[in-house]
Amino acid sequence: VQAYEKSYTPPFPKEGWGLIEVAQLAILRGTIWATWDAQAPSFDDYLGDAKEGFDAAMRAWDGSDAGTELLGSPQKWIVPSNWKFVSENFAGDMLHAVSHRSVEMVGIGPGAAKARRDSPGHIMLSAYPQGHGLFYGLKSSQEPRDDYAISPITAEYFQECWQRRVKLMGELAGVMPVLGTIFPNTSFHAQQPRTILVSHPRGPHLTEMWRVYFVDKDAPPEVRDFLRRYYMRYSGPGGMTEQDDMENWTYASQASEGLIARRYPYHYKSGLGSGSKHSVVPGIVTEAPITSEQNPRMLYRRWAEFMDANSWNELRNPQVSVI
Repeated sequence: VQAYEKSYTPPFPKEGWGLIEVAQLAILRGTIWATWDAQAPSFDDYLGDAKEGFDAAMRAWDGSDAGTELLGSPQKWIVPSNWKFVSENFAGDMLHAVSHRSVEMVGIGPGAAKARRDSPGHIMLSAYPQGHGLFYGLKSSQEPRDDYAISPITAEYFQECWQRRVKLMGELAGVMPVLGTIFPNTSFHAQQPRTILVSHPRGPHLTEMWRVYFVDKDAPPEVRDFLRRYYMRYSGPGGMTEQDDMENWTYASQASEGLIARRYPYHYKSGLGSGSKHSVVPGIVTEAPITSEQNPRMLYRRWAEFMDANSWNELRNPQVSVI
């Protein structure tokens, strides 16, 4: 308490004016999640089956419990966009990657001649009734990895991690979350760059972005330095790929404000009804080459439920079998 001895007579009751404690607290792979709402569901219930994918995303790259840690400090900046476009992008916008082709062509990627990261393999979309949406990549454990070929030390590290992953997980080694959104506004990249992004609404036309980066605790200094430089080239306010994304979010927000745009709905029916249960990947799954908007549909469906509900009791145990 500032100037405690001079300003308060009788003494200030410090015990009654401490920090406000959260009602619920959960820790998952070093990430801390909290709520001041005692009536909210537990963190496990809030994640539902999406917990499996997010847990896998936060593990060390070899699939073990060796752990990850922050790489550098958080990046914060403001985008002239509605926050929901950001969440939709990472939840399951399969087509937005087409716009990144020009960024890859200039050689931003660390894959040498391929000019990009190693392919995650067969792509699958996974949607969850709680509003979460994830991309999964499926790749055979027999396929060699050539991640980060432009940096021999980094490539060697990831090859060793891949071998340990296969030894630990067998054929499941190639079942990996790529990116996703935890409803409503926490998005992540699970492979490279490894990062969490929280898109804070600052009104209907502004979003404050908070992005943090991760690296394996056991990664050598040379690997850490290479990844730090690559992550900054790729994501954040100076990242070429994220700048490409931000341009799309901004234009989409501006276009949505127009008179005609406000008179007519957007069409989100791509791949309608194509999702189903999968033997390995949880959630409602649609496999490539089908291009589906199931994950954005689930996100907005859940958002509408939140807008219409008066209490958590109306939001518990959401059940959606097809979307």
